[in-house]
Amino acid sequence: MAPPTQQAPQPCPPNTPLPDLCPPPSTWSGQLPLTRAQRSPAFSSKIFLGGVPWDVTEASLVQAFSQFGPIRIEWPGKDTSPSPPKGYVYIIFEYEQNIPLLLSQCSHDLSGGGSWYFRISSHRMRSKEVQIIPWSLADSNFLLCPQQHLDPRKTVFVGALHGMLNAEGLATIFQDLFGGVLYAAIDTDKHKYPIGSGRVTFDYQTSYMRAVAASFVEIKSQKFSKKVQVDPYLEDALCSSCLLKQGPYFCR
Repeated sequence: MAPPTQQAPQPCPPNTPLPDLCPPPSTWSGQLPLTRAQRSPAFSSKIFLGGVPWDVTEASLVQAFSQFGPIRIEWPGKDTSPSPPKGYVYIIFEYEQNIPLLLSQCSHDLSGGGSWYFRISSHRMRSKEVQIIPWSLADSNFLLCPQQHLDPRKTVFVGALHGMLNAEGLATIFQDLFGGVLYAAIDTDKHKYPIGSGRVTFDYQTSYMRAVAASFVEIKSQKFSKKVQVDPYLEDALCSSCLLKQGPYFCR
């Protein structure tokens, strides 16, 4: 006799206690909100280049992009790793005002979620199309209820985020899965470019506990698929290693 078919567990209503037999949802699929049109958007001075030819040189990148203003190349692991990652680099412009000029010379694929593409050449490949991922500063924070107090004790840290996920998209995902979202933010570096982590603050303790219990959330959107990590967020805690410096840390 064939074994009975096991049905997927159904999520509990958003603001109810979390019993042991009601596992929190761990997968979100759908369409992320479109980037809101802005009259004069402000950008990070840093952009991501994906799909870069393996034999591309720093000099050829400078030659291709310096037409839009003074730049420098940030190549992760190039000088420190025996086998640095290939296929992507970061370009940092001296002036963030040069980013719209670059984008004006890119092709814009609206059907692919609004991706930007620019053509460069290397020794072996001529006119190779690479993906440009800029970052609009307005996408770093999304506040649903400006009058509400944000409680760090109801805040989760979200790690391993995709570079194309903005704060509104992060809020949408966690609102759909756990409910009660007040605020979402994307963490950025000194150039105000995303570093792959973020935070979500809830209005309800039950929503917060459901998110913590999930541990991971798998995101399936029209732009990308990615599994992200969810942990409790601790504000201004002492570093567990040096026990001296304070900062925003997380701990399960």
